[in-house]
Amino acid sequence: MSAFACGLVTALFVAGSVGFWLESGLSPEDRFAASSLCAFVALGVGALAWRLALPRGGVFYDETRDKVGFGLTGPRDVWWMERSACAGLWVSEPDLEEPSDPGLFGVVLVRNEAPPILLVETPDPELTQEVARSLQAGLELPLLDAKPLWDHGAEEHDATGWVRVSRRVALHSLMVSLGISALGVGGILVSKVATHPIVSIFIAPVAILTGLVLIILPIVKRLGTEELTREKRRWRYRWRLFGFSWGERDLPAQDSTWRLRVGEGGGARLELVTTEGEVWLGSGATSRSTVSVEGLSGFPERFQRRPQQSDQAPSDS
Repeated sequence: MSAFACGLVTALFVAGSVGFWLESGLSPEDRFAASSLCAFVALGVGALAWRLALPRGGVFYDETRDKVGFGLTGPRDVWWMERSACAGLWVSEPDLEEPSDPGLFGVVLVRNEAPPILLVETPDPELTQEVARSLQAGLELPLLDAKPLWDHGAEEHDATGWVRVSRRVALHSLMVSLGISALGVGGILVSKVATHPIVSIFIAPVAILTGLVLIILPIVKRLGTEELTREKRRWRYRWRLFGFSWGERDLPAQDSTWRLRVGEGGGARLELVTTEGEVWLGSGATSRSTVSVEGLSGFPERFQRRPQQSDQAPSDS
């Protein structure tokens, strides 16, 4: 649904809320219920319209500062990095011999001493090449035949790292608005179960459950911590909150790689790709979040020891 369509629906429900409130033919209880129902729906659809209307995504090049920018959730949310830190662009191809491969082509921005950034993924090879050529001309970066190693010379070591993207997370404000809207609709329908039992019984529980999920997820994201441990050539990932843990996964560390994915409107995330699956860390990170995209990009260094570094492993925080 487009921003214009959502805005039109919002205006209609706002008008309906005002109209029901001024309707003299209804009882005060029915006027309040009908007006509130329209207002809650307008809140949810309006929040969605606002998010869709914001310009987001895109790759920028500031010639004055010689920096490359990546648009995230809005015009004020752009992650800037030095162009000198970029080695070039590389077009990835699907691995036909790997059953779990999604069969997508990608445009990857290769960096010198940081994980590569996945900019575009598409099943169309011609479109992928066109995007790569466009980015090459706009960013004035070379198109690489092969992807060089960004961590060349680094020694992997056992360690534990934590990630908690707790504030200014992409889509969290939208999720809370939609959750409040769904809870409001469900609560009003529950109050009308005596006069409208069929609608209330079948719709109210779904609306309330949806609202609770949409509100609880950002709360858990704000308070919970993602934990990643490398031990004995295995990765162990899990969520932790107040002494509880869930979502634990155990994956092999051999031949594992890191990459950063930048998505339109959804912020960024760090991906640990292994032979048995992927682990996503810091999903929804923005340039202004508690753990920004820049901080998330440096997370793999917790598990590496470079030659110029001291033999002592870096401390985790």
